[in-house]
Amino acid sequence: MNKKHLGALTLALVSALLLCSCGNKTAETSSNIPEPESSAAASADESAASSEENANSPEDSVVSANTDSNWELSNYVDDNYEDMDKQYIKYDGTGKYSAMTIEDIDLDYTIVADDEGIAFMLYEKGDSLVHNTLSIQTDYSVSVTIDDKDTVEYSGYMAPDGDRIFLWDDSDQQELLNYFKENKKLSFHIVNENRRLMQYDFSLDTTGFAEAYKQLF
Repeated sequence: MNKKHLGALTLALVSALLLCSCGNKTAETSSNIPEPESSAAASADESAASSEENANSPEDSVVSANTDSNWELSNYVDDNYEDMDKQYIKYDGTGKYSAMTIEDIDLDYTIVADDEGIAFMLYEKGDSLVHNTLSIQTDYSVSVTIDDKDTVEYSGYMAPDGDRIFLWDDSDQQELLNYFKENKKLSFHIVNENRRLMQYDFSLDTTGFAEAYKQLF
């Protein structure tokens, strides 16, 4: 074989090797590139699923209805813990209470409002619900200071074997309800008249109550 043929053969072999090398590199690089159409489709599906889930979520509906308000809308339940048609709104807060010579003990409270009026539930030390274990009602005095100015006095009670404080007089119930609707700051001082050393204090801003209360009707 002469030198001319040998040179041509060598050049052909080198060219073939170079082509193989480039082909492998291209294939390797292409395998690391994500498929944009598939990713976009997956993202769209995920977004649509998320939107559908949010639209059907009852919790989201409740939160939306009570925007900027700490009042929660709930249903009363029957003896079988099934939801009843009657609804109420509630507010949970914290305060302080005193017992005998001990003062500034942590207090949790819940205010419940429905079409019949407003009631108070008191939780001593945060988790011990005040409960009337007597066979007669327990009397309470309820003092309410409005916007740190005027104070009104009401008489209340807790029924035998009950755990909520109600106001005795219907007109007092209506007056207190109106104060709640007017977005006022209300400060409560509640005294157990049977055990006057048991006193409860808490305050709340009633902003949002009026809108939440409308949902009951």
